[in-house]
Amino acid sequence: MSSRFDVWAPKAQSLTLVADGEQYPMTSRSGGWWEAPGAPADGDVDYGYLINGSADPVPDPRSRRQPEGVHSLSRTFDAGAYSWGDSGWASPGLDGNVIYEMHIGTFTPEGTLDAAIGKLDYLAGLGVQYVELLPVNAFNGTHNWGYDGVLWYAVQETYGAGGWRDTAVVLPEGSYSCAITGTGFEGGPVPAGRLFETYPVALLVKEEA
Repeated sequence: MSSRFDVWAPKAQSLTLVADGEQYPMTSRSGGWWEAPGAPADGDVDYGYLINGSADPVPDPRSRRQPEGVHSLSRTFDAGAYSWGDSGWASPGLDGNVIYEMHIGTFTPEGTLDAAIGKLDYLAGLGVQYVELLPVNAFNGTHNWGYDGVLWYAVQETYGAGGWRDTAVVLPEGSYSCAITGTGFEGGPVPAGRLFETYPVALLVKEEA
């Protein structure tokens, strides 16, 4: 049975999970996967991996959150904790609609998802029906276009990733149209992966009454 700390490392000789300061020796199983018996089963946990006896833990390559940056410990994220409320939403279609390509870090002085939400009425007044987000995956440093992200499953922390789940909950249900997320797989230093899969960004641009 898989757990939230399982990691694929087919060339590693040994792996140790570091979770909230405690070490858990990992065991290998078929297909190059490793698991950590006895690791914390729930709750928020900061964690990383010691490879081949190294003293410095590295983040999870499938990390969902990097609160201290891409070179620091990962943090667990419960994707099932968010209750989606968009089951009745239907796409109005792209034909004839205006798409606005947005870079979260430069669209507002604050450079956050919260601040971008505050400008939705402004965009709607310009006639915009869709927002296309430039890649929001985690990167090194404070400014980046998103096309050379390091951890593809985590949202950049400086964009407000930690509080974005709560922000999405308060968006008026049914009053916003669809957002498109860019991927930017070309030119990146790591293999392509799904972006924003755990963050509810489907409802962004307010429709006209």
